[in-house]
Amino acid sequence: MRFARTMLAAGCALMMAVPAAAAPAQAYRAYVDGRWGQIHVRVDGPTAGPTVVLVHKMVWSSVEFSKAQPWLAARGIRSIAIDLPGYGLSDSPTEQPHADDYADDLIPVLDRFGVEKAVMVGANTGATLVAAFALRHPDRTRALVLDGPPIFGGEQLKTFLAEPEFDRTAKPGGATLLARWKEVAALGANGRLTDEAIQTGILQFFQAGPHYLYGHQAIFSYPLGPALDGVKQPVMLITYPGDQLRAVSLATKKVHPGFTLKEIGWTGMTADYQAPKAWADAVADYVLGLGR
Repeated sequence: MRFARTMLAAGCALMMAVPAAAAPAQAYRAYVDGRWGQIHVRVDGPTAGPTVVLVHKMVWSSVEFSKAQPWLAARGIRSIAIDLPGYGLSDSPTEQPHADDYADDLIPVLDRFGVEKAVMVGANTGATLVAAFALRHPDRTRALVLDGPPIFGGEQLKTFLAEPEFDRTAKPGGATLLARWKEVAALGANGRLTDEAIQTGILQFFQAGPHYLYGHQAIFSYPLGPALDGVKQPVMLITYPGDQLRAVSLATKKVHPGFTLKEIGWTGMTADYQAPKAWADAVADYVLGLGR
């Protein structure tokens, strides 16, 4: 009898220790139906908080923001990081899209998560697509955050558009992987890219769909400079000493003195991945300063 009472008391204590219902997960992944199939997204942060949509650079994926998202969540911000069509785990376009097509395919994502207006954040080439989104869907755009907008012209732009496709055919001894490693490592020399960042970037490159240059061509065919002249929403530029496009961001600030410029003290590249807290704090400070 004493044993039964002991077990009953232990059972009641256990029942009291277990919450009636588990709190909904703040961080999870999902798929959304888009124009060319399914769009893969990473979500983190409270539903009640302001929402930012994170658009990666070429040729990466939502993994680019995976380290920054928990820091944004800690500041009370919900972030939705997208695998653009043809990258990461999203389905690929069947023909060459325009930048406007990529921008329009963000609408189903906002609708899926009940977001009326979002702060659109674009890293490097992703900045072009969020600018295109703001022009096409101003009623769904709260503000823009541009981390290194790729504004080029003349011969430099022609060079980017003429970039040949990298042969991703598997070769003995991992020669294809090694060739890509050497290319990326040369860009991130002098410690600007860690081995882990190089490896992660390479994995995203090889995971991209068969037409990985579609996004590249769409972005560098889009007149980003003139497009920014038409953006009516608040805009923040993020830059840092190690940013390849630092000079472009500083020049853009001169052309648009009303834009906010935030400088991060990071001497490497890809701050959103390699210095995630500093980068997330810059975004969070701006977003929370906008109010509701």
